[in-house]
Amino acid sequence: MSLSNLFSRPKPPATWNYGIALILVTTALILTQWPALHLEAAPLSLLLFAVIFSAWLGGVAPGLLATALSSLSFYYYFLPPTHSLSAKPNEIPRFIFVVVSLLFIGLLSAGQRSATRSLKSARDDLIGTVQDLQKTNEALQSESRERKQAEGALRKAFEEIKELKDQLYRENLALKAEIDHASMFEEIVGNSEVLRRVLAQVSKVAQSDSTVLILGETGTGKELIARAIHKRSNRSSRVFIRVNCAGIPTSLIASELFGHEKGAFTGASQRRLGRFELANGGTIFLDEVGELPAETQIALLHVLQEHEFERVGSSQPVSVDVRVLAATNRDLRAAIDAGTFRQDLFYRLNVVPIVVPPLRERLDDIPLLVEYLIERHAKKAGKTITNVTKRTLEAFQAYDWPGNVRELQNVVERAIVLCESNTFSVDETWLKNEFSQEQKATMIVERGLCRLDPGREKEVIEAALARAKGRIAGADGAAARLGVPRSTLESKIRALDINKYLFKS
Repeated sequence: MSLSNLFSRPKPPATWNYGIALILVTTALILTQWPALHLEAAPLSLLLFAVIFSAWLGGVAPGLLATALSSLSFYYYFLPPTHSLSAKPNEIPRFIFVVVSLLFIGLLSAGQRSATRSLKSARDDLIGTVQDLQKTNEALQSESRERKQAEGALRKAFEEIKELKDQLYRENLALKAEIDHASMFEEIVGNSEVLRRVLAQVSKVAQSDSTVLILGETGTGKELIARAIHKRSNRSSRVFIRVNCAGIPTSLIASELFGHEKGAFTGASQRRLGRFELANGGTIFLDEVGELPAETQIALLHVLQEHEFERVGSSQPVSVDVRVLAATNRDLRAAIDAGTFRQDLFYRLNVVPIVVPPLRERLDDIPLLVEYLIERHAKKAGKTITNVTKRTLEAFQAYDWPGNVRELQNVVERAIVLCESNTFSVDETWLKNEFSQEQKATMIVERGLCRLDPGREKEVIEAALARAKGRIAGADGAAARLGVPRSTLESKIRALDINKYLFKS
């Protein structure tokens, strides 16, 4: 039941309104005439109440009817009869009764109308407030749904941004590595037979995902071969990560390769992604892999076998899809014999070995290399070099180049910096001071081998191996007998496909 229904007057059928007035007035007359109640002294009050209730229950018209009936009743039942016009004072009570009745009826009707209007206004305001609350509630529910949708979209966008951030970090790291560790050449320069054999191997192995072990002396361009393999592979559009295993402290090599969790060790203030994780989908080049400590060799072997690793300070495995290229200038077989390199890791790395020949075996490539390096460094120095002296080229081809192409690059750059004309030349003392008498003898013997045709050269090497009983290193080894470095003899044995184990007794 609403407030308006509680305080508004009853609304009986219209035919009952006048009956209610008649009943109320009759009841008032009966009460005043009932001897047992002794109400003879209050007829006016009872009739007045009858008028008021008639007006309240039936309305204005029944109230007026009750007023008329009450006036007649009051006149005929309670005033003394008179037939004189001079008896006007007797009309005054009835007149007063009528005026008071009408006044009560008017006030009651006005109060009812005012109360009805107030209640209606309050009801309309209440309904409006309820509607506003409903609209507000719907708006809040809609806002809550939109907020949840926005939170979901933000969460998804945050995950995408995080993934893009990680990818950008990997790309930036790879680009930094490209800049900081730029190779000596944009392209491999040379046309010698030994180099063409190496490039043929690069073309074949590049299309696979096989692990490659690049062997060769320092400065021969092992990193350049690794980059050539990556550029010609199916992973060329992804990152190429280079790691110099010899340039990282032993205590940090595991964290550098595999990353670490926050708090894994002192100074680990946040999680850090390792090089293997950054190279996911691309290629990682482990330069100087022979310098890895024993515990890191075990972890690397696990990566090669299972394609997963664990960050330092975590037991959760991380899966990666990475192609591994490794390089070293060390004799890993000797390291295995010495117990400093794991044999099982060597076999995992040595799936496809590629031996990069030293510069002394590429004498025909020296003129091309010199021309390329002159053009490159002259442009940097803002100079123009148009000629190269024949004496300089002969000196370059007669030199042993223990530092290989890297040493050649340094000599060319030094000459261009000091050059005062457009003719390129070098001070021959730079080369003479670079090697000892023992190196000179070795160079002469080695150049003597290089002048032999492959068949004759193979015979000389096999004879030396037979006399040394298959040994290469040492005072009585084949390298010492031939007067060449051990690495040079090893590369020639591989190039000529000589089985050195046949000569061991």
